[in-house]
Amino acid sequence: MAKDEILFVCKYFTIFKRMVRLPTGKMYPLYGMNRSDGAVIVPLHKGKLVMLRHYRAGIDGWDYEVPMGFINKGEDPKKAAIRELEEETGYKAKKVRYLFSSFLSPAFTKQRGYFYLAECGSRTDHGNPDKTEVAEVVLMSLPKAMEMIKRNKIRGATTIQAILFYDKYAKSARA
Repeated sequence: MAKDEILFVCKYFTIFKRMVRLPTGKMYPLYGMNRSDGAVIVPLHKGKLVMLRHYRAGIDGWDYEVPMGFINKGEDPKKAAIRELEEETGYKAKKVRYLFSSFLSPAFTKQRGYFYLAECGSRTDHGNPDKTEVAEVVLMSLPKAMEMIKRNKIRGATTIQAILFYDKYAKSARA
């Protein structure tokens, strides 16, 4: 395999160019990204989803999300998910269960998302979000979240994937 040509490096990701041989034998340049894996958690408090109404500069607007964030080097994905829940919402997880993992955008990155389900106790504080995060905690019923996905009011693919998986496969099994 040819060595990557590094095009850009910052705190959050590295952009590279790599020559790739397709199964057909044809070569082409892949422009890709290396990022830390992510932890995603679907938190429930008294049967409601604990969501964030989050300002996202990339879309220059607000979106609804489940808590998520990067996994620190050497950190266990489950511990990262619990950390993100507490930092972003102030809720503490009582029980946490692994749901699944997936590549978040396999066309250009190996970044994986590790998805968890959590039963939460009471909110102990207001969390400790990053300085660049502007968000408020919102409790939402699953039917409302499903309707918001349908009406394009929840737009982030990772959150949609988490909620749909929970609805289809995990809601009867709870954390």
